[in-house]
This record gives sequence, C-alpha cells and structure tokens, in this order.
Amino acid sequence: MSGILIRRAEADDAEAIENVRFEGWRHTYRDLIPEAYFTAWDHAGYVWMRRRTGFPAGHGVFVAEDAGRVVAYLTAGPCRDAGSPGVGEIWAVYALPAYIGAGLGHRLMARGLEHLERFPRTVVWMLRDNPIAPAFYAAVGFRADGGRRELYLGGVILPEIRLTRLHGDAASVAR
Repeated sequence: MSGILIRRAEADDAEAIENVRFEGWRHTYRDLIPEAYFTAWDHAGYVWMRRRTGFPAGHGVFVAEDAGRVVAYLTAGPCRDAGSPGVGEIWAVYALPAYIGAGLGHRLMARGLEHLERFPRTVVWMLRDNPIAPAFYAAVGFRADGGRRELYLGGVILPEIRLTRLHGDAASVAR
C-alpha cells in the first residue's frame, strides 16, 4: 500500500468521501446500529450537503487515494463541544473495509494532527462499544479523559467517550 497518496480533499471528492463514510459505518457499527438505519441512509442527501457546504476555512479534510480512488478520509478542525475554545477535534476517520488495518489511519492522523498543531490538545469522540477504534486511538496517543455523552441513532442510544491527545505527545502516528 506504499503507492497510496494522502492529500487534502477537494469538492469533487464529496461523493467518494460519503461512500467511504457509509461503508465504514456499516462495517464498523453493524452490531451496534440496526440495519434499518443503513437502509434508510440518504446517500444523495449527504453528498448534496457536502458539495453545498464545502470545507469551511480552518477545517482539514484529508483523503487517502489508491490508484485514483478515495479509500479513506479524516476530518479535523476546532472542537465542536460548547466551552472548548482552543481545542482541536478529529471529527471522523474512516476507511473502506478492505483498507482497515493497512496503516492509512496512521498516515491520515499524522496529517490531521499537523493541521491541528495550533491547538494545545485534540479530542475525538468515539462510540464506547466501537470494535475497531480503541486500539487505533491508543496507538496514536489518545487517552480517555472521562468525557461522556450519548448519541441517538437508528432507535438506539449509543454511549460515546471522549479521548484526548496533548500535542507534543511522543506517540508516533505515522507508519
């Protein structure tokens, strides 16, 4: 997978990013979220919204491209939590199922953290029962900080936990 390019996303990537998001969610959360949620997924609506809103200034959207095809992405920017000025946030990092575990998350995370280096710390919210993400986030230096909230999707309540990483942490993110 050494021929994979990590680059800043462009508006034309909206549909590919949405495809990765859908496939990544379906694969990762298939045992947590009812299938009806995925059946009702408004792919065209999400693509339209991404194209319409674009990528706001200060937000970083990066993609991993294999032979011209977007296979993973990461989004990052200022923390969306109320009362958290001066904190960065990794909003999402997903890959197509065939690329999970191939090191793309580490490479994308390196770009995302570089984008957020103006912040002293970065947070990420993760579903508590996510079967894939805990080991990945630990490997790149994120640690649970006690933050908790709930997300309601597909008729189920999904507990989330917040993880924090201080910039300058010695954990290596690039592979």
